[in-house]
Amino acid sequence: MADTQPSPNRLISVTTWATLIVLGLTALLGVWLKMGFIGGDRFSIEWLEVSGSLQRTSASQVRAAAAPFASQGYFATDLAKVREAVEALPWVSQARVSRAWPDTLTIDIREHQPLARWNQTGVVSGLEVHGGALLTIDGSEDIQGLVRLYGPADQHDVVLQAWLDMRAELASAGLHVEGLTLDERGSWTVALSNGIELLLGREHRDQRLARFVGVHEYLRTQSRRAERVDMRYANGMAVEWVDANREQGRRG
Repeated sequence: MADTQPSPNRLISVTTWATLIVLGLTALLGVWLKMGFIGGDRFSIEWLEVSGSLQRTSASQVRAAAAPFASQGYFATDLAKVREAVEALPWVSQARVSRAWPDTLTIDIREHQPLARWNQTGVVSGLEVHGGALLTIDGSEDIQGLVRLYGPADQHDVVLQAWLDMRAELASAGLHVEGLTLDERGSWTVALSNGIELLLGREHRDQRLARFVGVHEYLRTQSRRAERVDMRYANGMAVEWVDANREQGRRG
């Protein structure tokens, strides 16, 4: 007669063994799917959905960057590599990549927002996550309407911050900066939208700017137009006026 009593030597039950085997096979299947050993043709990526406010990057560029990795299948596609490939595109600041069952990768894009031109070929990003990032992108020289910043190669963040600081002060007087230059000696020169070149020098930049704002209305009401204003004086300024004959010739 068969012995149906539990054996003290049976440490692991048949049910436990079966559970462990199922779990092991499931884990192995998951690894094979992840590595693309199986299921690549059955669980392929059919759609690459691109979202985000795209102005300088096309959806086709994003898909082309992601496609080589997406060809590995739904489970085997390395999302980190897709993100790195997409973020390598010139104007892409951030990419978020995720799977959507059963056959889709979704890619959400945030582009760099050009804030200013830097020297001859650079663009400064205004996107808050990479605010002040310096980009060198072919074709960026054609972007219109950006303030032009100039300075030593490693000082773009200093010049950018100076412009941001000046912008509000000048806007209070109805003035706007077209260009800002920091030379090798540390001297500041501002090109204003009304045609005035403003010399602020190396020291007391903010105080000198405030003094200029205070006298701007007086300069504006003069019969002659100021061309250059030198604020590098302790208690005054020097004004260079537009030559009347030259101004008449320019007009017409």
